[in-house]
Amino acid sequence: MKAFAEALINAQEEERKRIARDLHDGMGQSLFFMKKQMVSQHEVTVESQQLISQTLEEVRAISRDLHPFQLERFGLKSALQSVILDVEKSSSIFVSNLLINELDDLPSRSKIQVFRAVQEAFNNIMKHSKASAARLSISDLGTYLEITIQDNGIGFDSDVIKSTANSLGLRTIKERMDSIKGKFTIQKNEPSGTILTFKVPKKN
Repeated sequence: MKAFAEALINAQEEERKRIARDLHDGMGQSLFFMKKQMVSQHEVTVESQQLISQTLEEVRAISRDLHPFQLERFGLKSALQSVILDVEKSSSIFVSNLLINELDDLPSRSKIQVFRAVQEAFNNIMKHSKASAARLSISDLGTYLEITIQDNGIGFDSDVIKSTANSLGLRTIKERMDSIKGKFTIQKNEPSGTILTFKVPKKN
């Protein structure tokens, strides 16, 4: 069952990557050239130019959500910083961070799962926590990295969170950590909020 879940996660990432590339290289490029052609032929209005620009940005945003190409081009630290920026743009939550440069020592398959887990954790914070602040910190503990995400929100009902099966988002995070032999824990923050901790081995 564990091997099946791991294979499914990897297959999903490959399919996301393919669709993201098709969107970016196909539809994205077509919109870009359409805009250029309309400008060169003086057929573009301010409204149509704005519409094309907005649509192009939406296509790029969907592509980024499907697969983090920034992860491949600039590394995990940069990709995680982009998650933080997205959170601050999409909500009123202030996010502080303490990220180390050794993130790219992780195997490639671990990087994508860490990125997805952090992304899902912040999505949960934005949707459910009612937090005004959050923090992402990463520590190098020798054979593994410890990733901590904490917020000052309303926290959770301990009876509900006894099993991650009660939350699709938390269950997905656990499956991602299991696929790279990592560990995932959730606990109450003090005086309020939640702390998520991922322990990710540097070698699978």
